[in-house]
Amino acid sequence: MLFRLLSAAVLFLGLVQVLAILFSLMRVGFSQPVALTVLALAAGGALVFHRLLRRGAGDVVPVAETISGPARFSCWLLPLLLTLLLAVLANSYLHPYVAADCATYHLPTIHYWSERGYVHWVDLKPFEIYYTDMFINGYPKAAELMAFVTIHATGVTGMVHLLNAWFLLIGIGGVAYMSRRLGASAPSSLVAGLLYALAPVNIQQLNGSYVDSAFAAAVVALLAVLFRIAERRNGDNLPWSIAIIFGASAGLVLGIKGIGPLPVGITALAAVILLGMSLWKFHRGRLVSQALRAAAWLTLAAAVILLVGGYWYARNAVHTGNPLYPAAVKVGKILDWPGPTQPFTMNEAANIPVATAGWSDWKRVIYDWLQGGPAHWPFSVCSVSGRLGGLGLIWLFGCIPAIGMALYASRRKGGLATVRRPLLAGCFVATCIFLLTPMQWWARYTLWLLGLGLPCLVVVLERLRPGWARRWGALWLLLLLFFFLVELLFGFGWVACANPVDWYGGMGSFPPRPQIMLSRLAWSQPFTAVNKANQGSIFHDMMSNYHPVAVGPLNSNDNLSVWMKAMFGTVCDPLGRRPVRLLKPSKIASDNLLRRFVRDEKIGYIVWEANTPYPPLLDVLSVQRERVGEFCYFKINPHALSVGGGGVD
Repeated sequence: MLFRLLSAAVLFLGLVQVLAILFSLMRVGFSQPVALTVLALAAGGALVFHRLLRRGAGDVVPVAETISGPARFSCWLLPLLLTLLLAVLANSYLHPYVAADCATYHLPTIHYWSERGYVHWVDLKPFEIYYTDMFINGYPKAAELMAFVTIHATGVTGMVHLLNAWFLLIGIGGVAYMSRRLGASAPSSLVAGLLYALAPVNIQQLNGSYVDSAFAAAVVALLAVLFRIAERRNGDNLPWSIAIIFGASAGLVLGIKGIGPLPVGITALAAVILLGMSLWKFHRGRLVSQALRAAAWLTLAAAVILLVGGYWYARNAVHTGNPLYPAAVKVGKILDWPGPTQPFTMNEAANIPVATAGWSDWKRVIYDWLQGGPAHWPFSVCSVSGRLGGLGLIWLFGCIPAIGMALYASRRKGGLATVRRPLLAGCFVATCIFLLTPMQWWARYTLWLLGLGLPCLVVVLERLRPGWARRWGALWLLLLLFFFLVELLFGFGWVACANPVDWYGGMGSFPPRPQIMLSRLAWSQPFTAVNKANQGSIFHDMMSNYHPVAVGPLNSNDNLSVWMKAMFGTVCDPLGRRPVRLLKPSKIASDNLLRRFVRDEKIGYIVWEANTPYPPLLDVLSVQRERVGEFCYFKINPHALSVGGGGVD
């Protein structure tokens, strides 16, 4: 049952991708009926597939289950965790986060798609701005595409901030399935899934458009499908439906983040090895036919991978000549795909916390797994970025020991030995992905590790023998629950009470301790990434209508300053309603160029960075000017545009 449900959820998300991209390539505008049609077709396809899986491709008979003390405890814990998850989702919806990368390119991408009505390569001509190519266009956008469909289907733009919740379902399902296959009881398997959903990084990203949570959930689902492949009995044919689910889950991984080819490649290689190993058992007479069937199975899986997640790489190749853009790829004289270097795209130097500057990567990994130690915990989990923590102490003190104990127990006959191959395959693949992931100390890049650790944890706790082992296990469980509840309380409180800016990530000093207090709960507070010190009368006038807005200027790297990124994301809300343009100095270098731009784009307001000199012509073109904090606001006078001509230098 669990695998069938997981498969249906994965296929639903994959079909939404395929249908939305197909409609967009046909340039069908996403009105509410169209968006609802996409969701209905995807749901219908998933339901049909779920029914087909009953014909032998679904769940393998689970390991024999005993209702132990921990299993009975899970029955009591399950409704509590489900209630907490619903509270976290409500809290996330009421307190959205639109700062940093959310405002830089996640939300603007959906805004520009909504402006035209379908997914497209955002091209703000006549500027041809590198900024949009790298951030808005360059990275895969499968999670943003799901949000795009959702907001058009519901008509509620605030749903964009819950885009990770859709993918969290397959993360929960993947963890629950792997737990069940390792021998955990049904209640404990679901508890493991909910514990994954309530991990600190997930809580901090559920209220925004960072996509690390969605990516991790897709990786967890992919590992769960690998479990299903690895547990195939010798001589059994692997069903074709599993190839479709493997391809759909891998396609989601490929389409959510640019690092997707790494876990997909490693997991696909593991699947090839597992299929190859199964061929050894066949006699020569059947070997050729089984090898051809395995090749066809892999071909089908590869086709589904490309169908679900390949669009983003294909369009990158068409527009930039590099399918992995913005990451440059160069292999001697054989391969040279253009783009910025990895240090530029990853920006590791700027992202390393002050507390761990100058350390080796492994030292950072241990420090982050300790959640920054007593100096930072539990505030280290109060960050959408998770630079000093985010996996929670349950990973270091619960999951890692449990993985070791599970691997050791699998050496014996019976029990976990019956699922030795899936466990070894999952651990091997997860280790390879972790070691090859850039900046693996960063919790949001490795959140999926919990997807393998939590199943091992619940099954180890359930299999502790009565006596001293069970008593020590109870103390171990209580300690882990204490860590979990403290981190949940602080994480929930931070989302509900803190300022809507991620200014605690270990980059500087601690936040004020009174920041997290029940007295600061403000369920109905208006939200904007631009704080009151940077607002003014023109800002409020600008946000009250949908006249086109231009923001800038871009700096020498064709990028926006930190303050201007916040403004960029703010004026893109509500998504698709207000045309937003970027100002590149070289393209508005003369009065005539600037005047023509303002006239052709029908610009109503210009927001200029206060610390950068602005063109004197803006004083002439504006009916009102105001400097407030970090911004200069200009309200354009449309009658002034006809003065001075409109020639081009």
